[in-house]
Amino acid sequence: MSNTEDFSDSGSEYQPIPGEIHTESETDTSCDENIMMPSSLSEPGTSKSRKRSINKENWTVNKRKFLRNSGKGYVTKMGVEKNTKIFENIDCGCPKKCYTFFTENERQEMFESFWNLKDFNQQNAFLYALVQKASVNRKRPKDLSRAGKNVSFKYFLKSHIMTQLVCKKYFLKTFQISDGTLYRCLSKGDVSQCKDKRGTTSTQKLDDSDIITHIQSFPAYQSHYTRKSNPNRKFLNPGLTIRKMYDLYKEKCLTEMTEPKKLKYYNKVFNTKFNLHFKAPHQDTCKTCDSLNFKIRGTDDENVKKEFEVQKELHQRKADSARENLQIDAKKD
Repeated sequence: MSNTEDFSDSGSEYQPIPGEIHTESETDTSCDENIMMPSSLSEPGTSKSRKRSINKENWTVNKRKFLRNSGKGYVTKMGVEKNTKIFENIDCGCPKKCYTFFTENERQEMFESFWNLKDFNQQNAFLYALVQKASVNRKRPKDLSRAGKNVSFKYFLKSHIMTQLVCKKYFLKTFQISDGTLYRCLSKGDVSQCKDKRGTTSTQKLDDSDIITHIQSFPAYQSHYTRKSNPNRKFLNPGLTIRKMYDLYKEKCLTEMTEPKKLKYYNKVFNTKFNLHFKAPHQDTCKTCDSLNFKIRGTDDENVKKEFEVQKELHQRKADSARENLQIDAKKD
């Protein structure tokens, strides 16, 4: 233990970053005169943010949608229970005698091939491909106040052997779908229009580069002794808040004569693209780390920079080893 460095002093001697310019308001609010940035802010997207990542597959609405598109039983948003789709070889009873065209096994294969798609858009394309549009041969409206239909549909089913024209009832019962489902699919007019557009309302994407640049201008540092458990977490001055940072951002926009984004959007960028915290860590950085970080950022010589990085890595490994030995000794006592 005598050959290891002395890590008892965890105080930080901060210095300003070379070339970094702060306005008077930023200096008063964002950092003290003794603070430096031991580790610069990571580029957005390269480190884990404060917020948990979005996992849409676990959303209740998407689980419900997957079950519905798979023909499985599910409970609607209003609490209505929907049963699993089960194939039934039901006779349509029409004069065409559609039930004689296919065996029960062939018809069940069609049913399973449709529901095994498990995708709303693919299922619509599947149905659209089995229906042909044709012009109406004769119009005989019973009620002159209502216009007659302009198009008629022919429904087909395909097996491994043949493609056969069937009635609408037989077609619907084969796939166990409703008349409304088929109508909404065919009313689009084009298979490309059959895509599910619910919940896909596009919104204008705002440019957040000015917010990112502003957040990166604040000095941040990484805890020396807790970096192992929180490698991506960095800390801002405890006197800062998102509101104070946003006020400085508005002042900056006013100076540059640009329109500032809303506080809500600033807060979103801060929470989703950075892993920054205002609360000071219980154990701060050490002098050696601060000094080496300052030297690494202050040189443009790649060889010199690499040498400092090796020294920093060796220093941190020694620190980890010393701390582990202290913990072992504490357990023995």
